[in-house]
Formats: sequence, C-alpha cells, structure tokens
Amino acid sequence: MNGRRTPPGIPSVFRGTTGYFLAGVACTLAGYALKHGTMFPRGEDLAFIGLFWLLLLACLTNHAARYEQRSVRPRDIPSLHSLSIYLPAMLVFGFFVLAYLYYAAYKDDLFKDPHWVVVLLAASIPFGVISAHRTIRPRDSVLFTFRARSYFPALATCLPAFSVGYYLQAKEGVILLVVSGVLTLTLWFASLWLSVKAIYGIQGLLLLTVIGLFMLLRVEWISVWILGMFLTLAMGVSEAWRVTTSVLAGLEYRPNDNYSLNEQRSFLSGANVATALFLPLFLSTYLHLQTESSYLPFVMVWLLAGSLVWFRYGSSANYRRMSLWAAVFGISLPLELAVAAHMKGEIALPEPPLACVGGMYSIMAGLLAVVMGVSLKTHKQMPRTQQALVEHYAQPNNAIALTGAVCGFFAFVGLLSIVFAGGPSTRYDRFNWLILIYVLFAAAASGWAWWVAQPGPKEEAANATQLLPLADENPHPT
Repeated sequence: MNGRRTPPGIPSVFRGTTGYFLAGVACTLAGYALKHGTMFPRGEDLAFIGLFWLLLLACLTNHAARYEQRSVRPRDIPSLHSLSIYLPAMLVFGFFVLAYLYYAAYKDDLFKDPHWVVVLLAASIPFGVISAHRTIRPRDSVLFTFRARSYFPALATCLPAFSVGYYLQAKEGVILLVVSGVLTLTLWFASLWLSVKAIYGIQGLLLLTVIGLFMLLRVEWISVWILGMFLTLAMGVSEAWRVTTSVLAGLEYRPNDNYSLNEQRSFLSGANVATALFLPLFLSTYLHLQTESSYLPFVMVWLLAGSLVWFRYGSSANYRRMSLWAAVFGISLPLELAVAAHMKGEIALPEPPLACVGGMYSIMAGLLAVVMGVSLKTHKQMPRTQQALVEHYAQPNNAIALTGAVCGFFAFVGLLSIVFAGGPSTRYDRFNWLILIYVLFAAAASGWAWWVAQPGPKEEAANATQLLPLADENPHPT
C-alpha cells in the first residue's frame, strides 16, 4: 500500500477551481457594492449573479483539470481530459435548468429588460472559447506559458465578474462585456502566433485607444472598465506569485517537457516586474467616491506587506505557504473594495471627470513605466539583451528600484491630473493624499535600492580582483 497515490478525480478538479472561483465571487461582490451600496445581493439580483457564478464554475473546471493538478503522471492525462469536458458540460446543463426557473420566477420583469441573456453569454463566452481551444490542442506547449495558463484566464474571470456585479442586466454592462470580450479573445489568439513583446505592445495600444476614447466621449462604462482593469491587474500579481513558486519548485505540469532554468528565471523576473508595476496602481481605486478615508492607509499597508513578502521570500518560498498567501492576498483586494463600499452605505454621486482622468493617467503611467524600467540605472548600465533583462529583474533589489520609479511617475502624473483636469475642489483632497503616498513609496523604494547597491569593502575587493588579468590570459605577449 505504501507509495500508492490516488489519481486526480472530480474532488481534486473542484479543489483546483477554488482560488479562481473565490476571486470571481469577490470581484462580483466588489462591483455590486460600488454600484448598489451593499455587498450582499438579494432576490432577483442574487439569482442572476448565481447563474453567472455557475457558468464561471463550468469554465473553471476545464481550467482546473488542465492546469491546477500537481504531480500529474502520463496515465492520468486521459482521465483529466475527460473530466475537462464532461464536468463543464454537466454544469452548463444545470445552468440551463436554473436559467429556465429564473425566467419563470421573474418573467414579468425580464420581458421589460431582456438583456439578461446577452449579459450572461457575453460574460462567459471569452473563457468558454479559451477553454474550448485548449481542449482541442491539449499538448501545445504555447498553452502552458504564463500568459496562456494564467494571464488570460484571470482576465476572463475578474473583469467580467466585476462588470456583472456592477451593471447586472443594464445595457451599459452589455457594451462593456462585449468590448472587453472581443479584446480578450483578440489578444488570446494573437498570443499564439506573436511574440511576448508584440502582445504587450498591442495591449498597450488598445488600452491607450480606450483611454483616448474616454477622454473624448466621457462614457461611464469605460471608467468602470478602467477600474475593473486596476483590480484585475493587481489580482493577477498574486496569481503570478503562485504560479512562479510552483514553477521554481518543479511542480508545474507541462505535457512535453519540464520548465528549463531560463524559463524559471523568466517567470521570476515577470512576477517581480508585475509586483512593481501593478500593485501601486491599485492605490488609485481610492479615487472612487464610494470609498472612505480609512480605505487608503489600510490598502497602503496591505500592498506594502504583499510586496515585502514576495521580494523577501518569493524566490525560495515553500509552494504551499506561498500559494496560500497569494490566494489570501489576491482575494482580499476586491473584498477590501466591497467592504469599503458596503460600510459607506449610501450611493455616491456619479464621478465627475477629475477622478476618472486621474485613473486614466495612472494607467498611462503604468504603461510608460515599462519603458522607464528598461532604461532605469541602479548605479550600473542596464543590460540590453532580453535574457540579460530577465536576469536583471529576477533580482529583487532591481525590482524594488523599479517600484520606486513607478511610484514616482504615478505621483508626477497625479499632479498633472490636478493641474490639467477640471473638477470640484473637494476632490483634490483624495489626489493630494494619493500623491503623498506615491511619493513616500517612491522615496522608500528608491532609497532602499540605492543603499543595497552600494558595494561594501568585501564586494569592492571582489570586483577589483575580477578586473585583474588571469596569469594565462595572454601567454604570448608581444
């Protein structure tokens, strides 16, 4: 009996959905609380949200069967492949049964507002198409890169969930879901044939296009989409921690071969850069009027704790402990928004352009910070090749220096928002506090990076020794 293990089955697949599913539930409650002043939906709202959660669970069972199983053996693959098909099919069948009961219970209201079917389809189709494509090509190594196994699934989970909670069956929600779904699927299929640089370049252009349209049109659903992206990107950092730790521990499954040392370093570097770029961005959610003044210091301390834990222990952390920490941290972000809005109670007035413009500048700052990070110097010339950049940012101190640059840039564009964006003076207080926090973060991170970059006596002696020519380096001098 010793040495035998239970092969993956239905319980292990559902356990694999836990993190993503709880993240989707938390994002839905955050969106609902920001719009409705409470994080506890009731009646028809709860029934509608429950239907969405069931569709989300169907997509996540496919994902969990393929990506969230540990120590997979070749003989387990056929059973997991079957589970990735049959479990979602059973859940979708259950969805149609419950959708009929939902329609029968609320048909008088649904005749007046028939958008509910479109909302549910638009929210679930992106993840459904991604799942179907991965089922057709189960052994494609491209589908086991970070962007395919984590980034796009997280994008297809958190952003639609936030939108469904915020707008429910409203027409604006349909527009937001259709636009975000088209963008997600476009980037997904482009990622199968284009390089990583091209994908993130296209995504940056799309984000800037959306921001530009909002600056011209002042459409509310685009500002909601931007807020949802803040949340999604910050939560994606915790997913990067979890997957990176799994890859470094040799636990991450891939059909054809294991992850090489260079690929492991790429995961670590990417997680460090994501932590530097996207966790500070989440602070700008304080600009939403549904949050109270106590929200900013609490979120500030929590984000700081998350960054310090990762930069200190990420490259050598135990997988189980880091996985648990990443799950708690990621799910806590939307719950913080939901609790803040719930405690506020009353619904804030629609946000004037000032708060939205500040958020847009923050997104632009996040994109430009990537370019800024490439040229950043920490007392030495930045490397120029891609592999050298990977090694550079795989070092936590260089990523901390990038965090300082990002926060400094956010503070700068926050000042631009106040100077060039019109709005009521009462909103300036939020910008002032947010800019102050960014300045403090920038000073602390940059000061730390500068301090650790100073070579001590031993390092200086070692560097001087390395500069001395070897005895046999030129055996035939002229």
